[in-house]
Amino acid sequence: MSTRVCPAPDVLARFAMRGSAPEEWRAVVRHLSDCDLCRRQVALVAEEIPADLPLGSERALPAVRTRARVWPRAIGWAATFLLVLGIAWALVHGPAASMPPTPVVRPNVAPVTSPMAAPDKELPKVTPIESAPPVPPPPRTAELPAPVEHRPAVVVPRPVPAPESPFIVERARSVVSQAIEVVPERGSLSRVSAKGTEAFEAKGMVQPSETLTSREGGSLLLPDGSTLHLAAAAEVRVAWSQTLACTTVDVRSGDAVVDLGKTPKPLFVSHLATGVQLQKSVGRVCVSIDQGSLRTTLLSGSAEVLNRTGGSRMLTTNQSLVLRETGDSLESVEKPDMSRFSTLDPAARVAPVPGKPGSDAKAPPLDVLAGALAAQSYSYRISGREVRDGVWSPAGIYTSTIETVTAARRPDDTDSCHFQRGSRPWDELGKLAPGSRDAHLIDLLRGLKVPHQMVLELVPLVSSEGLPRTEKVRDRLCLIWDLKLSPEALRKSMEAAIEVAVADGRLQRPDYVYWETLEGGIEAAALKFESRLMRVVDRRKVAYSYKTVSGLDRRTYQLETTVEFFSHGVATFPLSADLLKRLNLGPQ
Repeated sequence: MSTRVCPAPDVLARFAMRGSAPEEWRAVVRHLSDCDLCRRQVALVAEEIPADLPLGSERALPAVRTRARVWPRAIGWAATFLLVLGIAWALVHGPAASMPPTPVVRPNVAPVTSPMAAPDKELPKVTPIESAPPVPPPPRTAELPAPVEHRPAVVVPRPVPAPESPFIVERARSVVSQAIEVVPERGSLSRVSAKGTEAFEAKGMVQPSETLTSREGGSLLLPDGSTLHLAAAAEVRVAWSQTLACTTVDVRSGDAVVDLGKTPKPLFVSHLATGVQLQKSVGRVCVSIDQGSLRTTLLSGSAEVLNRTGGSRMLTTNQSLVLRETGDSLESVEKPDMSRFSTLDPAARVAPVPGKPGSDAKAPPLDVLAGALAAQSYSYRISGREVRDGVWSPAGIYTSTIETVTAARRPDDTDSCHFQRGSRPWDELGKLAPGSRDAHLIDLLRGLKVPHQMVLELVPLVSSEGLPRTEKVRDRLCLIWDLKLSPEALRKSMEAAIEVAVADGRLQRPDYVYWETLEGGIEAAALKFESRLMRVVDRRKVAYSYKTVSGLDRRTYQLETTVEFFSHGVATFPLSADLLKRLNLGPQ
């Protein structure tokens, strides 16, 4: 009985993993040719080798060795255990001579062609190991389409239109106000201040905190040329708003009418904290308080208000704008009742309608009307770049006041001009800083002309005259007519006006002045049944331009001066007896 010595387990494991040396490889092959037990052990170990590993490829060997290291001791111990178990069984039962060799089942792999496996000598003929038929791979599971992710539809809400605002106009408020000078005209007025209640009968300054009232109704002249009429028992506060750059009328109780005239101007009307600014307004406006709301009714002319979107809205005649805390509204009034205003003429207590030019109407000569003013006293107001108030005396002296500086002089004597600054005595001006506002006003007042003389100087410039029409001016029925001025005669004065504006810094010197566009005209108003000149408006304009990168920037330079006359024959001088004596005049 021959005894077989099987290779050590680690030798078989190394052979199965193709790591044997050539001599060792030949010895294991010879042994496996007639040892069924070792063939089975090698087959078990070989199953752990990947089937797709190219045999004989040295490049793939490190990968097999790396995979073997995944179980560093498990494969070696398993192979050793199986070999030991097989050897023990063989020793007990002995080899079976009649049993045919059992083929070793190996995976379907290609033969090893590695140079490491090539023997140096011709190997003995070895019985080939029968391979089991290749096991077909398990059927692939049909790839299912990737599940579609169902996202909920995004619902975009439709924009809901904002509810319409109950406020029609843009509310305004005067934050910074200052005192203004007013002139009582008709009726009785009282001033209520911290000192108490006193009669208000002469021109004077009114503080923003002071209230003007009237028991039976009264009227007063505002600095911008407007006339304020108070109904009986009405209470108002007037001031100049630095915030809005216009006159403010705050109606505390009752009703008031503001006659703005024909020159467009802004006006701020209010009741306590509720107010609105009227833009470019002309004609008459009635302001009243109705159960805490502010009602502004346009009696004549036109008025423009701003809305909350930056646009504008025009008020029409007999239309009321009512401002409440909860919202605004527009209401129509068929026939406004003006009977509660005693200072309005009966014919003027309804909305005035301008009269049509008639063939029998004839305008009085302007030079005759202006010359008649020199023979009587009158008060005046000139509104232009500055606002000047004053009084003319037929004795040949007149006063002019701008802000807090007053001048008294004769028309033909500039050297004998006397000045009063604020509440100081006449000719005691105090210390004047060079270039100060008061110093500028003193120089300006020294050269200003008497108002009726300014009108007489315009008469030679008239080239044509239009037909008169009938309108109301400060509640008086007047004839109003237009006179056209000659452009050739105006050019010299307009050149001087532009030079003064450039010198004062109010205008940058134009590159071009289009003198062919120069226009000028006068609007005169006189009482229809009396030879009294009430108002003269002098308007002039010319086009000019600046050179820019994109071309010429064309603009228009305009001048407008309004001269108003009132208190014909009854105006008095507010001068002391000492000053009248210095002017060679007795008490007036």
